[in-house]
Amino acid sequence: MTIFYSANDAAAKASRQHVSLDVFSETLKYTVFLVNDPKSEYYLPETRILLITPPALGDCMYTKYMGETSKLGMRNNNNTRLYADAVKNFAKYLRLSCVGMWTVVEDKMCGLVNTDPFDGYDEYLVNGLHFSAKGNQLLYDLVVKDIELPWPE
Repeated sequence: MTIFYSANDAAAKASRQHVSLDVFSETLKYTVFLVNDPKSEYYLPETRILLITPPALGDCMYTKYMGETSKLGMRNNNNTRLYADAVKNFAKYLRLSCVGMWTVVEDKMCGLVNTDPFDGYDEYLVNGLHFSAKGNQLLYDLVVKDIELPWPE
């Protein structure tokens, strides 16, 4: 089972899509415990869980494509990182597999900042928020890798 939350949840408080970090963390915990807690009526001990963090947000791209909405500060990469960290920390605490998309995208941007108008994010994102074809391929490759390594069957 893959769980991939928070691209929208990480929006700023002024956004109708915002979910507080506390509520986000509790929802993630609830979702995981539905299938891995023996006390749950949905307990499935054989279910393997893979968590996926939100990807990094391309602030410059988001501002260009979202126009006035972005000027309200509805999203930013630093806030998105907090949600990504919450997913990674929860995965670590429960010893679950986790694809760290925020970190992977940020690592790929290392050295590209100030090299083009979008700091390289346009390679993986179409509007600063949603994956491009290359971003989707990257996600797919990482998910497959994280499934094949611990669960080769």
